[in-house]
Amino acid sequence: MFILILALIVLFTVLDASISSFILLMIAYATGLGVTLTLSGDIRRKGRNIFYIIFAVYIVTAYITSLSFSTLDHFLVSDSSRYIDSYINRIHFFYNKQDFIDCYFHFADNNLLYNAYLNTMAMFVNNDLGGMTVYGMTLLQTVWGVLSAIVLFRILSRHFEVEKAFHYTLTFALCSLFLFYSTVVIRDIVICFLYLCAFDVVDQKFSLTGLVKLGVIMILVWGIRLYSGIFVATFIGYYLYVQCRTSSLKSIATFLFAIVLIFAAGSILASSLMEQTIAELEGYEELSAERSAGGMVSKLQSLPPGISHFAIVLFTMVRPLPPFAIYSGAQTFSHIVMSSMCLIAGFFWFVVFYSLCCQLFLKKYVFKMPFEQAVMLLVCLVFMLANASHPDIRRMLPVFPILFVQFAEICEAEKVKLFDSKISKCLMSFYVMMAFGMLAIM
Repeated sequence: MFILILALIVLFTVLDASISSFILLMIAYATGLGVTLTLSGDIRRKGRNIFYIIFAVYIVTAYITSLSFSTLDHFLVSDSSRYIDSYINRIHFFYNKQDFIDCYFHFADNNLLYNAYLNTMAMFVNNDLGGMTVYGMTLLQTVWGVLSAIVLFRILSRHFEVEKAFHYTLTFALCSLFLFYSTVVIRDIVICFLYLCAFDVVDQKFSLTGLVKLGVIMILVWGIRLYSGIFVATFIGYYLYVQCRTSSLKSIATFLFAIVLIFAAGSILASSLMEQTIAELEGYEELSAERSAGGMVSKLQSLPPGISHFAIVLFTMVRPLPPFAIYSGAQTFSHIVMSSMCLIAGFFWFVVFYSLCCQLFLKKYVFKMPFEQAVMLLVCLVFMLANASHPDIRRMLPVFPILFVQFAEICEAEKVKLFDSKISKCLMSFYVMMAFGMLAIM
């Protein structure tokens, strides 16, 4: 497998005509391989296999996707071109103390740490490695997607047999939006990785070290996206709550956790932050598939508060809509690949999300699962509702692995394969008929 990986690295170095891409590929490879060393025994061996597969697929896809971006052009995601334009030629590090103060003390969502990350890497590559390319900048994102797969495998290996954890990890890494957002220059996949690390911490026994890790994660996410950072306080509250729930402090723990949950959601929905969100929405270009369904989103946003948030979350899980509209405007092979990734991810998540909803409420699994798991699902729901003010599925992406783990656990309890239940089969059939039905009338 190493020979294949090395061949791919050399191939893309030649295609990109950049020695810096070779260095960045080797750094990503070494980083991922190093993270697999944190695994043990048979888990480490399987984790290394996952790393090889995911690394190969992600760097190939990253190269194909990078062909769709330049400082003047983009496909599907406009933000990438903005970041590329801002940082690809940087040779000096720009630091503004006021940005730091605004981020952490004035609740400004100014992308402080993400901008610093791109700035530092671009400066290093441009000054010492011969110059940054679009593919090189894309690799700065891809490494976080690869690391996310390893962390997810570590989580799944605690819940399932190693072989099942291996297949579940590959399924999620290759079929979910993690693949797509690991191959475009945008901050979401970094946030997803950090949220996965937070989930990894709270999924284990309580320790002071774990508490410190959550605090660090909160600070990091806060500097990347304000709203997502504030919400990490909920994971900290959950971590402490689970620790105290079995003690005489149960009542106090429940009260404090409820306060933390309300505070995190309330802070995101507070008036000052909502004004920022509205300003962002006015100047932000959504994915082309989302723009095609903008009329429906506007109608859902006009519903009473609370109802509109639930409606938007449910509607977001059926995106892109119409499914084949994602190919609108596709003109190159790169465009087709990107559109296909979104379509596969849309189908995958539609089945996972609505299967999970049916299992939880129609089959009443919500009353059968351990209380801590039910609370974690509540945390996920609140996070999704809090992000429904910006109807973009990538804002909700950080909690998707948690929901996927819960979906897999219910399938395990029912003794069926991941998508082999009657509910999943019905949903798959419905989605296919809807997709082709809409295609016929387009």
